[in-house]
Amino acid sequence: MSNALAIAAVTNYLRILLHNRLSDDVPGVDVSTRPPDRARNGDTGEQVNLFLYHTAINTAWRNRDIPWRVRPGEVGHPPLPLNLYYLLTAYSGEDEAGISQDPNPPQLLGSYRLLGQAMGILHDHPLLDPVQINNALPDADRDAFPFDQVEKVRISPQPLNLEEMSKIWSGFQTNYRPSAAYEVSVVLIESQRPRRAALPVLRRGPEDRGVETVLGSSPILEEIRRPAGARYGFQLGDTVELIGRSLVGEIVAVHLTHPLLAPLELPPQPNSTADRLIIDLPDNGTAVNWAAGFYSVTVSNGATGETARRSNALPLPLSPQVTDIAPNPATPDGSGSVTLTVQCAPRVLPEQRVRLLLGEREIPAQPHPAPTDSLIFEIADAPLGDFVVRLRVDGVDSLPVRTTPTGLIFDPAQTVTIEA
Repeated sequence: MSNALAIAAVTNYLRILLHNRLSDDVPGVDVSTRPPDRARNGDTGEQVNLFLYHTAINTAWRNRDIPWRVRPGEVGHPPLPLNLYYLLTAYSGEDEAGISQDPNPPQLLGSYRLLGQAMGILHDHPLLDPVQINNALPDADRDAFPFDQVEKVRISPQPLNLEEMSKIWSGFQTNYRPSAAYEVSVVLIESQRPRRAALPVLRRGPEDRGVETVLGSSPILEEIRRPAGARYGFQLGDTVELIGRSLVGEIVAVHLTHPLLAPLELPPQPNSTADRLIIDLPDNGTAVNWAAGFYSVTVSNGATGETARRSNALPLPLSPQVTDIAPNPATPDGSGSVTLTVQCAPRVLPEQRVRLLLGEREIPAQPHPAPTDSLIFEIADAPLGDFVVRLRVDGVDSLPVRTTPTGLIFDPAQTVTIEA
């Protein structure tokens, strides 16, 4: 497998490749992998230095499994894919001349010739075979950590402008030398975390019947509303209309989901149609498993023995109802505070956020560690006058109005008088 030794294995193979090819033309050449500030290290002969100055994540392999290592049905961990960036520098002679001329035989020598030869070698070997990299490892490393990654390693020139090259050499705090930069990719370091392999599937579905395909269109919800002429808002005891398409079937159910309650289910009325389902919310006396707040409403339908089709979800804000406020009228105490006890329906759960809206003020409820229909509010510096109050539970307000034969009026159960 390709492991943490991969970086050293690739660098070692590049060093051996340059040394073997350069030795044919420049006997005694030294190929090192030291930082540029310590590359010469007292040497005065012909030398090529290959230094790994940067690594980066290869984004193309970032979340991919290694082919043939993770089988279908198994869950593996992506490898660490790296791009390696090398700086290639050539040195020649004690004075490190860029160009020197040897009269016997007449020829051009120097670091420029050596740099060109090294660049030509890398140009002629753009792909590194994993087998060759593995064979270049010492015996002990090859036996314990073989390099056998699937992807071949590619060598590409890395164009750097003068400013980028200057920053690199400034970081080494040494004199600049003519150099060439290369990108070597991709080097894969496999994760050491174990893969998870699931057991074979013995049966697909009940009695090995396979996938059950349901034909026909699924129900679609488009709107949730109150019947024509009814007051706005939703409370327990209300009739609700669900508007949509393909809502009927042999078996039809309306599902209501509250984040703090078990899922609820209501049957539609017999006079429902394919584009309108009518449901009745339970009243305060029977809705023991309900709470105010936002519900997610879906519709399911289908035939007996088939998998039911379920619609999209729409929100339904269920408002709390204020049934009594005491004392009323209320009188502030010596510090100007008033304590009100508000009776409500349905019960408020301990996890719910409750506020009382009094005029322009928002008063939090006292802690209630158990489900309760009686909430206590302490109003500091209570204002004097007549007020219409609203109870807000998880962002849904009570409805402060009531419908009468003469029109809408404020609900007397939600009015309070604070007098001196």
